[in-house]
Amino acid sequence: MRLRPALVLLAGLLSGPAAAAEAPVGMVMAVTGATEPPLAALTELTADSPVRLLPGTELTFLHYARCKLVTVVGGTLVMSQTAYRSDGNIAAEHDAPCPVIAEAGEAERGGSVGGAIMRGIQAAPRWPNRLDIVLAGPAADTVRAAAVYDDAVPPAAVQRLGLAGRRLTPPADAAPLPPGRRYTLRLDRADRPEPVEFPFFAREVSGAASLLVLRIE
Repeated sequence: MRLRPALVLLAGLLSGPAAAAEAPVGMVMAVTGATEPPLAALTELTADSPVRLLPGTELTFLHYARCKLVTVVGGTLVMSQTAYRSDGNIAAEHDAPCPVIAEAGEAERGGSVGGAIMRGIQAAPRWPNRLDIVLAGPAADTVRAAAVYDDAVPPAAVQRLGLAGRRLTPPADAAPLPPGRRYTLRLDRADRPEPVEFPFFAREVSGAASLLVLRIE
C-alpha cells in the first residue's frame, strides 16, 4: 500500500486523562503474514500494546508523532507516544508527512453535526481539497455512504465518495475541491437514523490526494 504524500489525522474526542492516554499512536499501513494479536492494514495502534510478528511477517506502520514510515520483519513491536522499538529486523525507515491532529467534537455524539477541536478552540478544520479518507475508531464499520456538500450552494452533493472497506475516495475523474470554501462531509451510518455531518474548510495540496484518517466514535 502506498502512503500518500500528506496525512491529516482526525482523532475522535475522548474525555479525561485516562482516555487521552489511550489515543492511537500509529497506524498499520500494510502487513504480509500473521501477527498476534491479528492486525489488518489501516488498523490504528495504541501505546504499550506489544504486537508479535510471526517469523517472516512484514509490517509497515506510520508513527504519528515521529512522522516515520517503518517496515519491520519478525520480532515484537512496541510503540509509545514518542517512540517505537522492535527486536525484529527494521527493514526500512523513512520520513513521512507529519499528521495534523484534530479531534471530532462531542456534538457528533449527541446530534448530527461534528466539529473539530484544535488546541482547545472549536472550529471547522482545514482538510486537503483532494480527499482520500481512512475511517478508524470503534464505529468505523457503521459507515454505509459518504458525500461532500458545498455549504454555499443548493443542497446537492459536489462529490459522492466511493466506499471500499474502510476507505472513502472520490471518483477517479473528480476535480479537487476549490480551496478556501466551507464544505460538509456527510456520513450515512447503519446505527443512526440521521446522517452525521463534519464541516471543514478545503486547503489546497499539491500532487496526489492526501490521506485523512477520520475516527468515528
